[in-house]
This record gives sequence, C-alpha cells and structure tokens, in this order.
Amino acid sequence: LGERLNPGSNLDRGAWREAAASTAEGPVKGRLLLEAALNYEREADAEAAARAARAALDAGAGPLAEITRERTAAGTAESADLSDLLLSQAKAETDPERARALYERLSQLDLARGDQSSALLWQSAILEDSPTYLPALRQLEHAYLAAQRDEDLIPIERTLSTALPGWSGLAHAILATRLIKKTDEWLNAKDVVYGTNHPSPRPYWLLRQLASYAQATGDDSKAFEVLSELASQSDADLDASTLCLRAAETAARLTQREEARLLLNQAIERMPEHLVALTTRADVLEASGDGPAAATALEAVARASTVERHRLEAWYQAGLLWLDRAGNPERGGAALEQAASIDITHGDVFERLRQLYIDQNERGKLATLLESRLARTSDPAERVGLEVTRAQALAEIGDRGAARAALAAALDANPEHVEALRAFAELCGSEGDWPEAEQAWIRLARHTQDQANQAEIYRQLGEIYEQHIPTPERAELSYREVLKRLPQDVQARERLVQVYSTANDAERALAVQEELLNLAESGDDKRTRSLELAVVYEQVAGDKRKAEALLERTRKSAPTDPVVLRALAEFYARSGESRALNVLLDRTANDARRALGTGRFDPSFFEALASVAELRGDTDSALVATATLGAIQGGDPIPVRGGGAVAGQPRFDDMLAPDLLSLPLRSFIQKTGSALDGAYPMDVRAMRAQPLPQEMQGFRNQIAQLATTYGIHNLEVLIAPHIGKAVQPGSTNPPQLLIGKELIDAGDEAMLYFLVFRALKLIQANACALSRTAPIDLWPVVAALLSLFADNWQPQGADPKKFAVAQQRIRASLPRNLDDDVPVLALEVIGGIGNRASQLATALHEWGNRTALLAIGDPRAALRALAGGELPEDDAERAKWVTRNAEARDLAVFSVSEKYAQARQALGL
Repeated sequence: LGERLNPGSNLDRGAWREAAASTAEGPVKGRLLLEAALNYEREADAEAAARAARAALDAGAGPLAEITRERTAAGTAESADLSDLLLSQAKAETDPERARALYERLSQLDLARGDQSSALLWQSAILEDSPTYLPALRQLEHAYLAAQRDEDLIPIERTLSTALPGWSGLAHAILATRLIKKTDEWLNAKDVVYGTNHPSPRPYWLLRQLASYAQATGDDSKAFEVLSELASQSDADLDASTLCLRAAETAARLTQREEARLLLNQAIERMPEHLVALTTRADVLEASGDGPAAATALEAVARASTVERHRLEAWYQAGLLWLDRAGNPERGGAALEQAASIDITHGDVFERLRQLYIDQNERGKLATLLESRLARTSDPAERVGLEVTRAQALAEIGDRGAARAALAAALDANPEHVEALRAFAELCGSEGDWPEAEQAWIRLARHTQDQANQAEIYRQLGEIYEQHIPTPERAELSYREVLKRLPQDVQARERLVQVYSTANDAERALAVQEELLNLAESGDDKRTRSLELAVVYEQVAGDKRKAEALLERTRKSAPTDPVVLRALAEFYARSGESRALNVLLDRTANDARRALGTGRFDPSFFEALASVAELRGDTDSALVATATLGAIQGGDPIPVRGGGAVAGQPRFDDMLAPDLLSLPLRSFIQKTGSALDGAYPMDVRAMRAQPLPQEMQGFRNQIAQLATTYGIHNLEVLIAPHIGKAVQPGSTNPPQLLIGKELIDAGDEAMLYFLVFRALKLIQANACALSRTAPIDLWPVVAALLSLFADNWQPQGADPKKFAVAQQRIRASLPRNLDDDVPVLALEVIGGIGNRASQLATALHEWGNRTALLAIGDPRAALRALAGGELPEDDAERAKWVTRNAEARDLAVFSVSEKYAQARQALGL
C-alpha cells in the first residue's frame, strides 16, 4: 500500500525487500529476495539482481529462484559459479534427456553472456550424444550460415537431409551437395544424394544426381534403376531416347540383354534415327548371340547415317554378321556389296566378296568386282594378279574373248608371271587351242622353280602329247620328267603304261607295270596292279596264258574278292571261253553258299554271290544279295520288291521250309496241331489281350484280307499291351493273332507286316503251340503226340514225367476225326526226326521268317523285326549281332540261296 501511495524506483523497492528479508525467515524471506531480484532486473542492475536471486535460492525459494538466477547471472560474477554448477550436474547426469537439458541451459547462459562460441560448443556437445537433435542442429545451422562457415555447415546439412522427411530433407541435401562441390571433391557428395530422405516419386533433381554418381562410380545396378525411371518421366523425345540408351548400356554391362533390347527399342521408337541407339542395339544383339537381328540393326544404322565412313563400317559389319554368324550368304553378300560401293578396299570386303562369288559360281559378278578393284589399284603386281583372276572369272561365264584380253594385258605387263601363264595355258586348253596351250606350258616350266609344280606342268604336257597332239615320244619324255621330280608318282607310271601300250611296246609297258606292282603297299593296291598287269599281258603282249595264270593266282589269294572275280570272268568272256566262265561262276557261288551254310558268316561271301548273279545277268539275285549285305553292314537302304501275301501259299513250302521240316513232318503237324493247341492253349486273359478298338477296324480288315490269302478265315485279331514289338500266333482253330501295342505305336509298317506274315504262316501250318514251346520241352511233347499213333514205340531220351503229363493232356484234346494216314505220317516222322526235336520251334520260326521275307522283300526290315527295333548303328556291332542271332543269320544266308531265288522267280519278281 505504501508503494502504491508513494511510488519510487525499483532499486528502492528492491533494497527495501532485501533489507526486510534480512530479518525474515522461511518462505517469506525467499519471496522477498525473489521480488528484490525482479525489481533490480527491471532497473537493469544485473549484479544486484543476481545477488538477490542467489540469496533467494539459498533461502529455499525453489525452482523459480533457480530460473531467475540463471536469467540474471549473465554478465555478472555469478555466471562463472553457475556454469560450474551446471557443468558438474551435466557430467554426473546419467539420463540423456536431462543431460541434454543441462547443456541447453549452459548454452543459453553463454549466449546471454554474449559468448556465442561457447554456446555453440554446448550445442555440439549435445549432438555428440544425440546426433539428430533438431534444436541443436538448427542453432548450429543458423550460426554457421550467419558466419559463412561452409565447411562446418556441411555435416549439419548432411544430418538434416536424413533427419527431416520429404521435401525438407531433400532441400538440405541440395544445400549439402552444393556446399561440398564448393569446398571439396564432387564425388564426396555421393553419400548425401544416396542417403537423403525424399518425397515419392523421386524428384527429377535427385534422379539426375543419382544417375551421375552411379555412372561415375560404376554402380551399374543403381544406374540402370535410376536411368530407367528418368526415361519414364521424360517428355522430350531426345532426352527420353538418350536416357533409354544409357539405361540399355548399363543393362548390357549387367548381362541383362533382354532388358537392354527393350530399352533400345524404346529409344528408337522415340528417335528412329538415333545413330548411337541403333549402333548400341546392334552391339547388344550381337553379344546376345542373335546374329540376324544384329545384322539387321546394323543395316538400319547404315541407312540412317549420313556420314560415309559410318555407313561403310555399318554395312561391312552387317555383312560379316550375315556371313559368319547367321550363315546367310545372300544377305551378307548384299551388305558387302553396299560397302564395296563406298570403298572396295575397306578391310577384307574385296576378298570376302570374291570368295562369295566363287562359292556361288557368280562369275559375272566376280568379273565386275575385279574390274572395280582394278580401278582402285596402282600396284603393278597386284594389277596383274587381279587381271588373272578376272580372266578366270570371265572364262567361267563363257566370255573367253574378254578372258584372253585380260590375260594378254597381264602378260604384257609381266611376261614371266607364273599365274598368268598358267591361266593362259588352261584357257587355251579349255578352248581346244592345244598348240598355244603347249607353248604356254613350256614357258611356264621355264619360269617355275618348285619341283612339285614343275612335275604338274610336265604332266599337263604329257596329256597334250598323249591325247591332243599325239606324239608318243614327247609324251614319254614328259612323264619321265615327272618321275625325275616325283620318283614315287603313280599316275605318271600309269600314263606311261598307257603310252607304251598304245605304241604296242609290250616290254616297256610290262616293266613299268611291274614297277607299279612293286610300289603297291596295301592289299587293294596290289590286287589292282596285278589285274592291270594281267591286262597288259593279255592285250599288249598277247600272252593270254600268263594273263590267266596271274588272274588265277590273284583269285586264290582273295577267292571271294568281287573285283578279282569280275576281272577273271571278263577275261574268259573276252577270250570266248564260256565253259570256263560258267565253271568259275558255279564254283564261286557254290563255295560261298557252302561256307555260309557251314557257319562261316563273312560279308565277302555276299559280295561274291552278288557279283556272280550280276555276271550271269540275274539282276534280281544280285539286288537281293547287295541289299542283304547292306542290311548287315549298314549303308543306304536298297529297295527290294516282295511278293505280298501270296508268298504264304503252300506251293512255296518246299522252297521255303528248312530241311528239318520235311513234307511228312509238315503234314503231320498240319493234321494234329489242333490237339496241341487244345492241350497247351495261350492264356490271352493273362496277357490282357483285347480286341482292336473301333478306330482300328480298317487295319483289322487289312490283316483279315491277308489271312484269306493264306487260306485262313474268320481271323480274330487282338492287341496285347505287354508283349513288346512282337506278333504272336494264338491258335489255328479258331484262328487267333496277337499284336503288341508297342509295335503298332512304333509306326514301322515294314516291321509290322513282316511279323504278321510270319505269324500267319505258323497259324496256317497249325504250329502255334509248337512254335512257343521251350526247346527243353519239345521232345517230350512231340514224343507224346507221336506215341498216340505208334503204340509200340518207346521214345529215347524223353523225360518220363514230362512225357506222361504231355501224353495225358494231348490225348484229352485229340480230335476223333483224324485222317487215316496220320499213323503212317507219325512213323515217317519217328524215322526222320532223330535227336533234332529240340530244334523244331526254331525251324518253325525260320520257316515263318523266310515266308515273311519273300512277302516284303526288304532284308533290312526283316532283320529289324527280328531285333525288335533298330539294329546297332556301328557296322561291326551290327554284323556281330547278325552272326550271333540264329534266326537273323539263317534269314541272311537263305536270302542268297538258290531256293529263295527260285521262289522269287516263281512269283515273277
């Protein structure tokens, strides 16, 4: 009330309260001191205010006193004590947030005191524990900006770029990068650009910076990502095309060739004539192995470019790709022609086009090319070479006059040019101008130093003197010159023999032929020379006796050699010795068949039999023998006609049946085989055999029609899934046939019908059960059947138990109305079968095989059917398989037998 009534200065009021507080106690004292500090502060008496505030704090005035002391201590003696106090508290504090608050108070205290440097140090101390504390970062940023302390500002901006979201962080990143570029290396700003926060989608500035740093540091993965995004955001065609190009280049380095191709296509869509994009696309396509596409791209480069050198290189590279990578000589030649039209001397354009025209026999184009090349060369030696090549090309296309003119120009420039002389000699020879050719070869011989080339020249001269300008003496001299340079030359000696033979100089012809025989190393060469020597004896020396003796000696050394056989046969034919010829052919055929029949299975016997048949004019037998040999040894198939289902008629049985299957045995089986079918039936259910499906009724009708030709009616055809590539006869009454599903699926018709014909023959013969009986069981079964018609006969060697079981089973199924001659047939079989009953099933199969071969004709398909598929690829393995397979071996031997030839003749084949 007194202060209101008597206003005074704040200093008086403060002094009054400070004096009153000296006598007061407790909270009143603290309050009086705080009010005194406030009054002193209003009068800007900092010392007094700080003194009163400290006294209030000592009096227990609480937090307000502490705040007042900090506010008033700046610039007074109290500030040092307060700083020490706060610093000790901050160091002792374990809570990061409270420690940070103490540093903030220290900073404010120094700032109020005017010590900005110390204040900033306290803010820096805060960032040591809390690097992203925004108030400290902001204060340091403002201070460094004001003081233009760029180097100190960079780390602050780095931190703010990652601490602030979206556009704020990006703004600080921009500032940081600018500061780094101003004070340091540009690359050192990479981490700022890579690490900054940014809005989505990424701004254009950021993408550009990322692209620059990624490309500069070789970070292709980042560059590909950023450049692709930049290209999608760009509206300007040129900019977008360039960005797509750069992205494609990085994709190519990352071996992401498909992405590179797509990006390059986008670049070219935006800028169709962008040469760098077109070129890069060609490189990418070539690296990915797509030669045709790369070549097409290079052609596009060539068409788009206006720079002649670039067009030349593009056409050239396109041509190389078409030729070397795409294998397209037509397109390659067209590209190289474009390159040649610009500069024919570039790289190997000329050489490649020349070789291409030679390979394609484009002699006209070759001549034009050479003419163009001649116009661009000034080297005399090169001009002569080109003229020679051009002349050869002109000669090839029939322009011999121009060819002669070109060679004349070449020889005028260099009369001793070897290639020109050779080309001129060859041209004269092709025109029939043999005197000019002779002179050219002679001139060439004078200028040729190489022994081999000289020998070839004298060989040409010898041919001229022998055939075109008949001069035996010069021909002999020329061939002797060849032998001086090539003493072992065979061809020269052969021509000498011919020259001496033409001149009827038998002595020298025999001498040279003997030399040829002595020089022969291989057996084939010795055989050939021996046969030629025999001809010289016969036709030049007129000594047929020596000729025949030599031929006979040669034949004895190789009795199955078809070449020797033919030579001897022709000798007899020329001599008019038809009897000797027939004896030779009969003896050769008999020896070959005898050897094959006794197990000596050698392909040379088939060659001999083919030669014998050919010499006799039996073209069919020769064809069959050759086809069988081809089936055994491999090689191209030889078509052989067959007789079809007619081959199964009984009139061919005597020709086709093996010796074991005599007429009584065949008749006995025919009349009693049904009993065996009943005693040993085939279990078609266990084999899961089913009738042919409806869609195969046409095939079933074909088989039924074939069976009718065999005399078999109402044939039941079943398909069996588990018998492989086979056809099995089920029974004769009723007639039943099983075909393997695998065989039908294989689609090999020749193999299928061979096996069908074989099975039909077994059904016709009523031998179904016997054909599938195991060899060990055949004798007990056959003996049991025979015993039913020969009561007093006791079989020898038959297993008693098996014999008894078989007899019981057969008796139960034996028909009652058998023919009266069956017992007589049984006795004949007993007397003739001996110990060969175990071979009966094999003989039946061989009979079926022979019948089937006669039906289809093709021995290769027959062997394939017996093998159940393709024969071994290797020739030696194939021959070995035929040798080891009894049925295959029998069929091959039978195919060259007289009986098979008779059967084919009876069929009109």
